[in-house]
Amino acid sequence: MQWRAIGRLSGIPFGTLFALFARWTRLGLWRRLLDRLRRTWRLACGDAAEPSAVVIDSRTCPSAPSCFARGVDGGKKIRGIKIHLGVEKYGIPLAIDASPANVHDTKGIVPVLRQLAGQDFQGPAIGDLGYRGKRLAKVGAALGITIQPIARGRDGVFIPTEIAWVVEVVFTQMTKLDVLAFHAGGQHIADLDIGVGDDDAVDEQHDELATLFEAGGGKSVLDTRAERLQ
Repeated sequence: MQWRAIGRLSGIPFGTLFALFARWTRLGLWRRLLDRLRRTWRLACGDAAEPSAVVIDSRTCPSAPSCFARGVDGGKKIRGIKIHLGVEKYGIPLAIDASPANVHDTKGIVPVLRQLAGQDFQGPAIGDLGYRGKRLAKVGAALGITIQPIARGRDGVFIPTEIAWVVEVVFTQMTKLDVLAFHAGGQHIADLDIGVGDDDAVDEQHDELATLFEAGGGKSVLDTRAERLQ
């Protein structure tokens, strides 16, 4: 959520929220909490604390002109940014990066691979056929990561091969709140606000956001917005 939206729901002043978030980010608290959650969850599920394989993927998101550096995804006809993500089998994000939408997947995923290597991960990275190529395979090998492109669709139908389907669920969960709230005003902004977004693009929608939440039973309002975006 945006900062002012959280303030409205929690009653905590905006300045206090932002100061705490900035301090905890600088100290690396969020990363340590996520790592602890991931290890605890994996051990509870009977797995090793560290993943032996990851799934990589990307998603193109429309963005405002002031948001990061925009590009045009020629295949999807979308002007905006591209989110590159690496997750483990239970859907917990391990690494994330953003690039202009016109950056090819084989180039945009490299910072994610470097983040994974920085976390001492070594093993296979499963992706779709867009990650084929000797150059990316060479970069991955230098980091101790084996790129494994696999077919995840046939005749336009998605095939949930191995654990590759997990990343699709993660992208859906990460963008759900934005679809219901921030797109309600009809503006096209980035699906994720991970430090590359511009708050000014959505500030004027916060008044409408409060109305959406107060609707509570205003299910029809949310459903109408969501249906329009499908």
